[in-house]
Amino acid sequence: MYYISNFAIENAIGALASSGVSEYFKVYLALKGSGLSFRPKKSVDIDTHTATPVLKCLFEVKGLNNLPTFSSKDIFYNPLFNEKFKEDAARSIVQTHCKAFASGSRVIAYPWINSEQAPGSQSWRVSFTNKYPVGLGSGKSGMSEKDGTQVQIKTAEFLIWYFRYYQWQYQPSFDDLFNKCMTELNFHPSEIALIFDAQREFNTSYLQEENLYPFSQKALDEERLANFIAGKLQLGPRGRIQSPIKQFSIRRMSLVINAFSDNSSNSEQWWVTDDIVNEGLDILQQNRSLLLVGPPGTGKTKLAFDLAEEITSKPKIHIFQFHAGYDYDIFIEALIPKPTTNGVEFQGVKRRFAEICEIAAKDSTNNYVVILDEINRANISRVFGEALLLIENTYRNENFGINFTHFAEGKEKFWIPPNLYVIATMNDVDRSTHEVDFAVRRRFGELRVEPNSTQLTELLQQQGCKDQGLILIACSLLQAVQSTYPLGHAYFKGLVHKEDLVKIYRRAIRPAIQNYLGEFRNDELVEIDKLFKKASESASFEDFIADND
Repeated sequence: MYYISNFAIENAIGALASSGVSEYFKVYLALKGSGLSFRPKKSVDIDTHTATPVLKCLFEVKGLNNLPTFSSKDIFYNPLFNEKFKEDAARSIVQTHCKAFASGSRVIAYPWINSEQAPGSQSWRVSFTNKYPVGLGSGKSGMSEKDGTQVQIKTAEFLIWYFRYYQWQYQPSFDDLFNKCMTELNFHPSEIALIFDAQREFNTSYLQEENLYPFSQKALDEERLANFIAGKLQLGPRGRIQSPIKQFSIRRMSLVINAFSDNSSNSEQWWVTDDIVNEGLDILQQNRSLLLVGPPGTGKTKLAFDLAEEITSKPKIHIFQFHAGYDYDIFIEALIPKPTTNGVEFQGVKRRFAEICEIAAKDSTNNYVVILDEINRANISRVFGEALLLIENTYRNENFGINFTHFAEGKEKFWIPPNLYVIATMNDVDRSTHEVDFAVRRRFGELRVEPNSTQLTELLQQQGCKDQGLILIACSLLQAVQSTYPLGHAYFKGLVHKEDLVKIYRRAIRPAIQNYLGEFRNDELVEIDKLFKKASESASFEDFIADND
């Protein structure tokens, strides 16, 4: 069996004393361990019964209450603040702090916590406000012990403390412990980046003392640990060291949060779905037509094909690339000249969309998909004519068919069968395109496709980018630009090495932003130039976010 060694825990306690946290930080950890989540945003109902197990996991010291000068209730120790507290601490957290958050009487810390009495119970329902996590770890209001300083918890030492009473049949890795701890405490990567250091391995210098550091195959000596902590407690406030880390600037904090944002603009919009694929499939099932709307470079066309392949096989997927010259004669039917022995006669012909509709109607057991890419580059009323009505699921029936104009006596009718799904994409940023009026848009189920850091990360990894720091820089840049221009994640296509960033900015990103801003907003472009210049010159993500300019 493997255990955390006494030597490792004693070293960790000494190191954690310099984290620079305030006395309120233990309440924050208790709420996080109880299930309070930032992304996905999740409230937690907390009472004394639910809080106590979390406090035991975080702070219990076995045998501490058996030592001289300690009462039988002294079972908790917080190494981050070098303090002990009693077994009824859960009551203080629930009844004192949560009640104070609800009344607004406690604003020393937690400018980003909501609290209310849970309906029909004695629990308190706690959630993060939309301001969170801006300010986390910075100054007194962010749970640092002193204004002007930043909370900085040593990650490796925190893991050693957190797993002090665990035992394993195999020797776990740093990543094993890190992933388990951060998952159990519901930490999002942006929270981790703000309050933990960047160390992602155990201190190998201690291997000279213990060859398995921080592990041992000897069981933890619980009495030795309790006595060591008792000695630390005798030091009182002298047992902790104020954080030497300077408080993060708003700029740095924004870059950190941006780097780990899941989406550019949707985090505070309660109506926005996190599962865009299933939402799209649900709309198609209900409406038979879907309009994907968003800025360029957000992957609308790719999403259209992904959805289409969920519905049917590739041979039954057809794409139309709309342009300004598209009209009814190209899309549905036309009258074309045909040479004859007597000269020229005009003959009606069915165009590709009409032919696809006929094929789908005759093959009702299979699904077909038509993708209308860049639908607003054409005049939609001219393209569909009176057939626009037939897009609606309600009118997907031969009884509502319209007569072909160019066929004798109007014997043939055009209609769109229910097994033909229509997916259209629309760029709503380009001012050179046609407006799509309400009469058209209401016949589609609409789904917004926004710039997305998660998809950017997947894109960069798929094209071979292995530099995690560069990926974080790209995600931070993507989010930072959004307030000026809705830059799509596909603009970073081709970014594999740091040297590629300047090329991509020069050839694709900057021209798009410059065209969008025009000549009267050049000052905004200058700021974006500075941001990308800093990114291109930074050796790491830490260099990029550093407050050194």
